[in-house]
Amino acid sequence: MTNKPYPRESGCRESDYRFKQFHELMACKVRDILLVSTPYDAWIMEDDCRLSERIVNEYRGLNLSQPPRLTWVSSAEEALSALDAKPFDMVVTMPRLADMGAAALGHKIKKKSPGCR
Repeated sequence: MTNKPYPRESGCRESDYRFKQFHELMACKVRDILLVSTPYDAWIMEDDCRLSERIVNEYRGLNLSQPPRLTWVSSAEEALSALDAKPFDMVVTMPRLADMGAAALGHKIKKKSPGCR
């Protein structure tokens, strides 16, 4: 999530823009996110940018009551096992993983969970 505003259409009022953002977000509700990264990347994201805190703040800013749950795993193998155990709405992966490249992992995830984003 970013603090920068999304590009606005010309002539669009702030309230109209926020409603459009909300409407687009509601089309695919994200309840569970799987984060795949090295322990170092996970630590940097949590320590430096407070990823989970930023997600909660973004949801509150849009008046949404239930921010998604974030589950972290440290390898592609763990990610595929986690997807076997429960469905995730979204998977976020870092480009450098010890056991597999992000593109290869993405292809395996799409095969295993076609509805995952």
